[in-house]
Amino acid sequence: LHIGPGNFHKCHQSFYTDLANEKSSSPDNWGIFGVGFRSRNNDLTDQDNLYTLVQASKSDTSARIVQSFVGFGLLKEDAEKIIEVGAKESTRILSMTVTEKGYSQNAEGGLDLENDDVKHDIERQDEPRTAMGLVVAVL
Repeated sequence: LHIGPGNFHKCHQSFYTDLANEKSSSPDNWGIFGVGFRSRNNDLTDQDNLYTLVQASKSDTSARIVQSFVGFGLLKEDAEKIIEVGAKESTRILSMTVTEKGYSQNAEGGLDLENDDVKHDIERQDEPRTAMGLVVAVL
């Protein structure tokens, strides 16, 4: 389960997961279920969960179809499904790439208990709105 499957994630963790799957002799490949917060911009469902990664340098350009995604959910619409996927015994890793706002911290670096979404997550752990709320719900 990966929270925040944007371009940084696609160019790094998802790409290396795809490489690991390619080199593995195991029939049980790794797969990434992406979780978005605000929009479906990173939902690859309509593309069979595939995307093309283009790498360019001064001397070379290459393209690779990356096949590591297995699904996507938008937290505000698909919380129950996302929690179910994250809580499965077969889910081995919960990772995230979020901006500093995604950690819901106050000025001292602790959890921002004045944030409306954090307050909601404390009261309704089955309907998380924040990354930290989702981590708690999955665990």
